[in-house]
Amino acid sequence: ASHGFTQIYLIESSNFDELPCTSATRTIVASKNRFLNILPIDTTRVVLNLLNDDPSTDYINGNYISVCREIN
Repeated sequence: ASHGFTQIYLIESSNFDELPCTSATRTIVASKNRFLNILPIDTTRVVLNLLNDDPSTDYINGNYISVCREIN
């Protein structure tokens, strides 16, 4: 069956409710999140190198993703 983007997004996003996003909710980095309900998942988040031992510099709101291309 063919699903529209909105339907797929709603189905897929419901699966993320149980995944931890603790790195994104640290007080020191909370201001770096543009939206409160869109947070990177801890296991696949992009981790930056620390600058000057500042613990807030390892965080960016981003996740690595896998892309699967359908071969026709």
